[in-house]
Amino acid sequence: MSTQEIENLEAELAQAMLGNDIAILDRLLSDDLVFSGPDGGIVNKAQDLVLHQSGDIIFTTYEIGELIVTMLRSDVNCSRKSNISGQLQRRRFCRRFSVPANLSEAE
Repeated sequence: MSTQEIENLEAELAQAMLGNDIAILDRLLSDDLVFSGPDGGIVNKAQDLVLHQSGDIIFTTYEIGELIVTMLRSDVNCSRKSNISGQLQRRRFCRRFSVPANLSEAE
């Protein structure tokens, strides 16, 4: 997977998050996804999709920051810092997130 392909997927993810597009989020997010949400709580993919579908999470800003990519044989390690704002269960948030990911050529 090339850096440009990762950039394109990141842009598609940002648009899906901003638009609460459940179908695209379901396609892009790994079934094994676990991350720290805007309130610091631990969320998995299923919980994240429910938050989007219910409208309990609404993103108003998703500014994609610098992408750092390291290629290791058939794996790609990447990290991105992004500025994200919106509402989680009607509470506003504005945070800078650092999101690491590992992609394998099999994915």
